Amino acid sequence: MNRAATTRCLLAGLAVCMFAACATLRQPLGSASWDGACYDGLRGDVGFLSGPDAYDCGLLHLDARDGAQTQIAACARDAVASGRPYRFGYQSLGTDTLYCDVAVRAPDGQLWTLYFDDEGTLGGHAVLSVRRCKDLRFERGTIGKGSFFASGGCADQDHSMFDVLAARRAAK
Repeated sequence: MNRAATTRCLLAGLAVCMFAACATLRQPLGSASWDGACYDGLRGDVGFLSGPDAYDCGLLHLDARDGAQTQIAACARDAVASGRPYRFGYQSLGTDTLYCDVAVRAPDGQLWTLYFDDEGTLGGHAVLSVRRCKDLRFERGTIGKGSFFASGGCADQDHSMFDVLAARRAAK
């Protein structure tokens, strides 16, 4: 092989590696980051609502490495702009409890937020709030560390979504 052909092969290989690195940054943590977060069924619930082909930006954990929030927020912006289904969120600590705030766009275009508050740390009961929303903004939504989005025009749902999620779990 001559020098020009070798150079083209090396450049092509480098381009493939750079593309793979960029793809990894866009979907930084993916489904693995949902494991062990907030409540046992969170990964399944957000996967069910968003569908199998959703843009999975992952869940930012309290102990996330430096730069993870920047990566997840960038992925979330790309996901929202894509018009595709998506899922992303963060885990944080309020004044007295652990909580998770998650945004999901379903395949039918509906925007959902799931907010889990683990009141168990004070002897209370954990609460899961499922809300249908009209918009999402990339700004601080809660006082907690890691907050990078806020939802708007949200309405609490009746128990119909809880029934759907419960039926999904029971079918397993």
